Amino acid sequence: MPDEIFGKYKKAGRVLDEVRKEALAKIIRPRAKILDIADFIETKIVEKGCRPAFPVNISIDDIA
Repeated sequence: MPDEIFGKYKKAGRVLDEVRKEALAKIIRPRAKILDIADFIETKIVEKGCRPAFPVNISIDDIA
């Protein structure tokens, strides 16, 4: 795999980790609106210099 592509995968993984931790700490709570959570996640991804490959997908327990 070319270094440029590998670097993009590494950056995506770092951003994923950061955004996941931030969402868990700040917005994911019982009775939080799913749309608010999705908007928060997508906004943070863009703020960190990336862009979502597709809209955020959220499931509650076993219901997608």
